[in-house]
Amino acid sequence: CGLMPYVDRWVVGRIVRRVRSALAIKPDWPVPQNSINLSAATLSDRNFAAYTRRHLQAAALPEGTLSFEVTCDSAVLHVESLLGLMAQLRPAGCAFILARFDGGEGAFELLRRLAPEFVKLSPALVRILDRGRAGLDQVDAVIRECRALGIKTIAEHVESDQTLAHLRGLGVDFGQGFGIQAPQPLA
Repeated sequence: CGLMPYVDRWVVGRIVRRVRSALAIKPDWPVPQNSINLSAATLSDRNFAAYTRRHLQAAALPEGTLSFEVTCDSAVLHVESLLGLMAQLRPAGCAFILARFDGGEGAFELLRRLAPEFVKLSPALVRILDRGRAGLDQVDAVIRECRALGIKTIAEHVESDQTLAHLRGLGVDFGQGFGIQAPQPLA
């Protein structure tokens, strides 16, 4: 139907207005980074970057307010469009997250080409931590490679204290999942 780029623009507009309103009430509020999952269709939308830049400039939000999350599968299929989007939105203070990263064949080549600010480890990669030394070594290799490239790591689907302890020991930068905090309403 081609509606996803419009939905993604709606999300950007909504977040920008919400942050701007919060800053109007409390100017010293530490603005959190707001991560927006982009649809594959939005990566090829020629109007999305201009729309986002206009909203950010009009709201005068601090750098780092928005980050855009793109799955590895979408990135592989739309690498040139994604590179163009990154080139247009990074100067506006936006960051990019390559999600569902598993360190598989070709993944590091994609990582080097895109140079996102963050990599979100795939749930399958996080789950293998509980399988002993081999799992730890595999995740460690991904984290070390990301660190060497200056890319911060995020582990998703952290569901237990044991998994969180393994990730901390390996030096993952951030984590999300029920083992850390259950989802809560935005308000």
